[in-house]
Amino acid sequence: MTGMEQTVGTTGGYGGYSREWVDHRFGTALSYGYNSAAVQGDMGDCSFKSVTTASIERGSESVLGLYKQQPGHYTSYRYALDSHHRLISLHAIHSLDISVDWQQGYADEYRQQLQQQRDADRGYTSYWYETLLTFRKRYQAETAAATAHYRYTALAAGQPTIYGGLIADYSGASNKHLLPLSTLDYGRLGITAEAGTALFASRLWVDVETGRSLSTKSDLLLADAATDYAVGVLLPDMTYYSADYWHARLAVTLQLPRAWFVRVYGEHLGADHSLSRSSIGLTIGLSN
Repeated sequence: MTGMEQTVGTTGGYGGYSREWVDHRFGTALSYGYNSAAVQGDMGDCSFKSVTTASIERGSESVLGLYKQQPGHYTSYRYALDSHHRLISLHAIHSLDISVDWQQGYADEYRQQLQQQRDADRGYTSYWYETLLTFRKRYQAETAAATAHYRYTALAAGQPTIYGGLIADYSGASNKHLLPLSTLDYGRLGITAEAGTALFASRLWVDVETGRSLSTKSDLLLADAATDYAVGVLLPDMTYYSADYWHARLAVTLQLPRAWFVRVYGEHLGADHSLSRSSIGLTIGLSN
């Protein structure tokens, strides 16, 4: 590849193409949990539970071909935080979940030449690849995702009867290819409201959610915007990255005897540039 807009392939062109991917990952995580005893408050007896986990991981992936030929090596880092909190009383549950995930990686690209040496005495030939040139961090990628979710659930005799909540989420990615320079950056911010209620002694549940997703970034820079891949894939995809849209979903779940349930749902996504879609579905299954 000479840029992210450069890719060439033919049907059946990789019939004799052999690659081996060897990926090693090492990471660690630290968790802290808290569980308070029930205390008397304005909402009656309340208890608070929480658990928070922070983690870090490093990945090292090698790509190997014939005679250990190596076109490149990919190194990645992942940092994550997950935090879950519950405030529980006799009549309600307040829940707050927060998650953050950030990943970065880069690929070194190698230019190698096949070497061979024949041993006339033993009658065999040795083959290996010698690295002539290394492009360090020629391809670089970053992804970020964050979500905050709050939900209030009302209880009756210890069973949920109605709930409502808000979800805020962000996702983004940055891709860069050097020599020549090509970049793709995009980001998205979303807000979603949710609600649900139980009917007929909790045998029927109705769940509704709706929200809006906004494009915060949509940038593409290509060294050559006239290639087939740029014209057929990269440039048309920018319409989706830059689109703002709203979405809505309705689901009705009927609990049947012997732990069976039936769920009917429908959803709609309305976007700019006439990118709208709708779907309906039916699910039959067993509940735990």
